[in-house]
Amino acid sequence: PYSKIERIETLDPSISLPEKIFGAPPAQDWCYYYQKISLARQQEDWSEAARLSDEAAQNGFQPRDKSEWIPVFEAYANTGRFESAAQVAKKMSKNPDMLLLFCSQIQGRADLPASYNYEYVFSTLCNTPR
Repeated sequence: PYSKIERIETLDPSISLPEKIFGAPPAQDWCYYYQKISLARQQEDWSEAARLSDEAAQNGFQPRDKSEWIPVFEAYANTGRFESAAQVAKKMSKNPDMLLLFCSQIQGRADLPASYNYEYVFSTLCNTPR
């Protein structure tokens, strides 16, 4: 309730920090992809989020924390890639507490973007017996 997510300017171009001061950029591992996927999700650019998810998988990266599958699942669900979404949902189902929290947060929300496939997301993750 204290976050002001609407203040985040997601459309501004990213800046390059001077290596002399900050050092070399970190390796492009799962954390790099997760941040990029999450940004694309905030921008409702589901195609870019799905593309980045594919790229991360092709490079052998995946989360250790099951909750980090959420934006990947949403990217696939919101681009109509239901087979890919179903594969991710299987991985997510290994953490029922995380799913319960996620489902309670999206259930009945009226402020989800028009591009969000609520029916598919909710029926896939939240209406399944545990």
